[in-house]
Amino acid sequence: MIDFILPFYGFNGTEVEKELIGSAFLMRPNFLITAGHVVYDGQSFKSVGILLKNKIFQLAKPIFYEYHQEYIKTDTICYDLSIYSIKGNFPDALILDVRQLHRNEKFSFFGYGEFNGHTREKSEISEVTISIADSAFIKPSPSQSISVNNCFGITDFLNTGDSGAPIFDDKGVKGMIIRGFPKNGTKKNGDPHGTIILKSIYIQSALDSISKELK
Repeated sequence: MIDFILPFYGFNGTEVEKELIGSAFLMRPNFLITAGHVVYDGQSFKSVGILLKNKIFQLAKPIFYEYHQEYIKTDTICYDLSIYSIKGNFPDALILDVRQLHRNEKFSFFGYGEFNGHTREKSEISEVTISIADSAFIKPSPSQSISVNNCFGITDFLNTGDSGAPIFDDKGVKGMIIRGFPKNGTKKNGDPHGTIILKSIYIQSALDSISKELK
């Protein structure tokens, strides 16, 4: 499973000259999922790509992309998702689990943000705990808090580079990290609601819309 959670890079020259933007994960049969803002940040590079089985895959235009940088008080949906189609077939890649989740459930997490002063090794899987299962709160400003119903919250505070990484167990991916506390932040000065996860059922709805368009 971990082999299909991938670093998402930006390139301004050769493949050696790469910079980590975020994380991504590969889904059966050949869909690459990441956060919309990871792709948005990638626009400042000449190209973007992933590292899969020790090989760089340069990425073209996503087949699905949404990202609203600003939120307004009437928003109830967090738009922060991007999907690519990858050449090939990956029958052992990840699947989505869209069941209803519950507060205090615990799941696994792996991403490419800084972990104990270094980039995570594949053996360094973390456990995370759901704080809010039905929705999540986003704070566009210190005085504004918005409830979004296509996300859930976890109590854990993750790092820059983890955006686009999945929350999962052996049944599949429960959701994807889209928002956490600021770079070099702490729980004290970060978002008090913890880290925000885009629900798998929302990702599945985007995949369903893609399938309808391809028919």
